[in-house]
Amino acid sequence: MPYGPRLSALAVYLQTGHFLPEARLVELFGDLFQVRISAATLAGMARQEAQRWQAGTERLSAWLVRDAAVKHLDETGFRIGGRTQWLHVLSTLKWTFYRTRPRRDSLLEGFRGCLVHDHGKPYFTVPNVRHRLCNARHWGELQASLELDGDARASRMQRLLGRANLAVRLAGALQRQLRPSLVALIERRYAHMVAEALVYHEAQPPLQVPQPKRRRHQKRRPGHNLALRLRACRESALRFLHEPAVPFTNNLAKQDVRMMKVRQKISGGFWSEQGARDFATLRSVLSSARKQGRNRLEALRQGPEVLFAALPP
Repeated sequence: MPYGPRLSALAVYLQTGHFLPEARLVELFGDLFQVRISAATLAGMARQEAQRWQAGTERLSAWLVRDAAVKHLDETGFRIGGRTQWLHVLSTLKWTFYRTRPRRDSLLEGFRGCLVHDHGKPYFTVPNVRHRLCNARHWGELQASLELDGDARASRMQRLLGRANLAVRLAGALQRQLRPSLVALIERRYAHMVAEALVYHEAQPPLQVPQPKRRRHQKRRPGHNLALRLRACRESALRFLHEPAVPFTNNLAKQDVRMMKVRQKISGGFWSEQGARDFATLRSVLSSARKQGRNRLEALRQGPEVLFAALPP
C-alpha cells in the first residue's frame, strides 16, 4: 500500500538529508506524530521515493556526461552488504549525481568536455575529453615532500601554484584573460622547478622499506612520484591558466563525497545493494536541490518535474 507522500518525503529528508539512523527516526515519528513505524516501513518509503525520482536522475546523469562543459569526479569506498564497494560522484556547481558500483574503475560512458579529478588512472582511459588535475591534491603532496623528503623546492612550487591561482582569480574578477607573457612565465618556472625536483630526487638513496620479491625496481619516494606526475601531466595541471571555466581544485566533488563518509560514520553501511542505490538516487536529488538554493523538503514534495525542469527531455 502506498505511503502518504508528505510522510514519505519527510522520512526520506531526515534519513538522506540529515543521515538520521533508522532507530532514532522510528522514535522521532512516535514522539512527534504518534505514528508507529518500523525499519522495514522506512525502507519501503525510501524505495517508493527512489522509484519516483529514478527517471529524473537518469536524465541528469546523461546530461552531465554529455552536455556539462566541466564536471568533477571522485569516488570513495562504501560498505554494502558487508563488502567494500564504491560510491561514484559526478558534480557541477548546480547538480550532483551519485551511483554505486562494485568496482572502482566502473565509469559512465560517453563523456565529453573537461573532467576534473585526482589523477585516478581509470579517468585517463576515457577518450575524447580534456583532463584537469586537482591542485589541492598537489599542494598536499608538495607539503609531504617538504616535510618527509626535505625538498625545499616543494615550497617554491606551492608558492608558484598559489600565485598563479590568485592571478587567474583577479583576472576573472576584472573579466580579463591572463596576459600570454605571464602564462608563458608561469609555465617556464613550473617546468624548471619540476626538472630541479627530478634531479634532486634521483640523487637521493632509495627508501629503506621491505621490498616484495616480485618488485623489479626500488620503491620511489613520494616526492619523486609527484615530480614525475607533474612533468607528465603539465598540461592538465596548468589547464586553469588557459580555461577560466576550469577550476583550480576538485574540491566540489570532494565535498560531495565527504558527506557520504559522514553518513557512513553516523548510520553505518547498507544491508542491500538496492538500499544503497536508492540512497544514491535520493541523495542526488537533495544535493542538487541544495546547490540550487531550494528548500530540500519542498523539492521532494514537488517532484522531479520541478527540480529537473531545466534538463532536456
